[in-house]
Formats: sequence, C-alpha cells, structure tokens
Amino acid sequence: MFRNNTDVLTTTVPDAIKQLHVKTRDGVAMYKQSIQSVKHKSISIEAQNYIEQTSAFRATETVTSASMNVMTSPPSTSSKRVSKTVATGMNSIPIALLREFLLTSSRHCLKLNNHLKAITKNNDDAYELYFETTETIKGRTRIQWEKMATKRCARKVILAINRLALEILDWEGLRQPRIWELITKSVLDSPNGKYFLAYNEPWWLKSPVYGSYTITDTPLNQIYDFGTSKTNPKRSVLLPMYSDFCLSTWLEMAERDNKTTVTDGDIIFPIGKEIIQMTNKYLSEIFKIPVKDIPHPTHGVLCIWKSYPYGGADQAFMPGYIYTDIDKEMVKPSNKDDIYTACNAFNARSWSWWSNSALQAVELIMPYFGLQRKE
Repeated sequence: MFRNNTDVLTTTVPDAIKQLHVKTRDGVAMYKQSIQSVKHKSISIEAQNYIEQTSAFRATETVTSASMNVMTSPPSTSSKRVSKTVATGMNSIPIALLREFLLTSSRHCLKLNNHLKAITKNNDDAYELYFETTETIKGRTRIQWEKMATKRCARKVILAINRLALEILDWEGLRQPRIWELITKSVLDSPNGKYFLAYNEPWWLKSPVYGSYTITDTPLNQIYDFGTSKTNPKRSVLLPMYSDFCLSTWLEMAERDNKTTVTDGDIIFPIGKEIIQMTNKYLSEIFKIPVKDIPHPTHGVLCIWKSYPYGGADQAFMPGYIYTDIDKEMVKPSNKDDIYTACNAFNARSWSWWSNSALQAVELIMPYFGLQRKE
C-alpha cells in the first residue's frame, strides 16, 4: 500500500522524520491525514476489511494519524519476535523504582488513595494541591465525599498522570489555548480490555490447530497461552480476550454477572457465568474442541481500561499534529510555572503502549532538575 501509493521510495526526507512527511500521490503528508484516508485512496474495500480483521488492535486505527502506521522500510521476513523482559516480572520494575525512591530520603513518602482535584498558586509563589480522599475495595475506587479535601503545598510539581486526568484536573496552566488543544485533540484515548482464566490443566494444548498466540475476527480478538506453572504442574493460565473493540459487550455482561453498575474508576471484575459461556463458544470454534470438553476455570478476572483516570490503555496521535513537537510542549505546559507532566500519552519516541515509554517520559523531565540520563 505504501510502496505503490506514496513517495516513500523516492522522498529525500531524513529517516528520523520520514514517517511524518511521506506523502500520498495527491501530495498530502502522512501527519496531516488519517490512516483510513490513506487506505481509501490506495486499496480496495475488500483489502481494507482484511487488514482490519487480521489486526491485533483496530478500534482507533481508522481515525488516527497515518504517520503512526506508514512503513518506511520493507517488513521483516524473520519469524522470530525478540522481546526484552526481566526474570522477576515487569511489575517488579515500578516496585523497585518506588522502593529506591522511599529509601533515598526520609522525606520521601507515598500517600495512597488521594485524588488530585485542583492546583492553585498562593501569594508566596507556592503551589497548593487539593486532594480528595478515595477508597479502593476489590479494585473499585470511589471518592469519599463525606470527607473534607486536604491541602498540601509544594514549590515544584510533577504530574505523573494520564491524559484524561490532565483534562479533568483544575489548574489554569492546562487551560491555555495551545495546551488545552493538545490535551483534548492531539491524541485519542484507546480503551482496551483483557481477561485471564486459570485452569487445573492446559486443555487448549489438545487442539489440532494450537498456537501460543492467535488473532481472530471474534469479540475475543487476541488469545494468548500464558503458560503452565513449573512449581504446580498443569496449573495454567489462558488470556482468552485482549481487545480494543466490543468493550461495551464485555462491560454489559460484567454488570449482569456481578449485579452492579459500572462507573468511573472500575477496571477489575470477577468473571461470571455469562462471560464464560460466550467465551467457551468462541474458544470451541477457534481451537476445534467441543464446548463440553472445555473445563470450568478455577479463577478469572476481567480488566478494562476505559474510565477515569485512565481514559484508555494507551493513546494514539491524531491527524494534523507533528508528534515530535507535542511531547516537548507537554513536558512543561506553562513557561511561568514549575509544574511538569510525566505523561507517556504524548511520548513520540516509542508510543504510549510500550512499557519503556513511561520511563522515557520521565527522561524528558530530568534536565529541568539538573539530572542526566544514564546509559
């Protein structure tokens, strides 16, 4: 699509910014148009449908910037996918960083269940931060309205919060026309969901068409074999759904299964009968195993990133914006204030869906505090 319908092979634009400035045959740069616009100009509807149905994520792909999708070099023919991880699990990285922060100084502390509502500046040029007390029970967080907001003062502030939380935060620095435009229009939240099921045995290995990773055109979208325990043989985990579409269906069933109403702050739900029945229907078709031979899971949990304060599991840039400029503008939204944002929603170096983008967002702030990145 890109080789035959753009100037990707002939442009003299430097590789570092080629994704932004490659043009379609009509002379429109990639950063100015959506990927759906490029598809309509370049390929048939049938081809578009095929791409959509075989994509790992698809809900926001139509409207987001084509510059995030353009291929500036031939795709790899290697079947090997190399990923970096840590033996103790990815979750150990933020835990270790937090531990180091707390041990570095007795003045460092972590206050959980505090919701930042507003920031003002007093006559002494100190910032007053107003927090509402929250309560989290079984993954569901609620503001305790009966409690008074608390106030804390600071000379410098780092807002390590997501795009939607920045939009809701009451601080005049974020209401400047250009900054407000970037927060509300330059990127799009991508709601996402996944859930895990635990079994006493990896029954899916009996499938005649088994694969450790599968993309489907069903509401399950993606399926991962999450492995079998080495310490408890045969105990296994399957991720039967990882999707950015049909989330309203999963939420609807979660509400009925849990006899509750989903509201802001809800991201984790126990798996109920209705969800399991629909899941087994599709797993049976995909793995070619009769529904009656699929055992009942021992445990299950559904996670959906959609509501405040997340807005989505990640964000994607919208047409009309040069994303390499956006992340620099958003680091220090107000020239007159010592308030910074460590928000990987605007990260242009490795996209917000990669774990290391959160660390890169921090690196953009470090020079303002006299710190240098360690190689």
